[in-house]
Amino acid sequence: MNLLRTGGLLVCLLLLGVPLEEARADQGHGGGVEEAVAAMEEQRWGQAIRLLDAVIQKHPAHLEAHYLRGICYGERGKHPTVQSRLGDFLGKGQEDFQFILDRDSLYRDVLYQYALVRRYDNDYQEAIALTQAQIRLKPEPGQA
Repeated sequence: MNLLRTGGLLVCLLLLGVPLEEARADQGHGGGVEEAVAAMEEQRWGQAIRLLDAVIQKHPAHLEAHYLRGICYGERGKHPTVQSRLGDFLGKGQEDFQFILDRDSLYRDVLYQYALVRRYDNDYQEAIALTQAQIRLKPEPGQA
């Protein structure tokens, strides 16, 4: 994570009223997020979710952990082993993305990731609206 982004996140957390100690701890998420990303790269969604749950339990305002967990729930919900679990996974993914949108609607490509979850849930109109909003905010792929 580059210094500008790290410093910007610290300022955002402080503006949101997060105590300085918690904001700094949020910056130093250490291995939990890194291990989760490694698990995601290997499509071990359940393991990644468990790791991110631990980070979020310690640092509830951790946007990156919510963002990544939302992606994991979306991916897991795409191909559920039991059809009834689809709604559970997609609902949890939506909760994480809404958490981020309530705090920082410009965070990475959160609108696009949210759109994917809505698409998996067969809500195509909402998926299109979210994708269009993402394009308006960050039209270039490298900006997300």
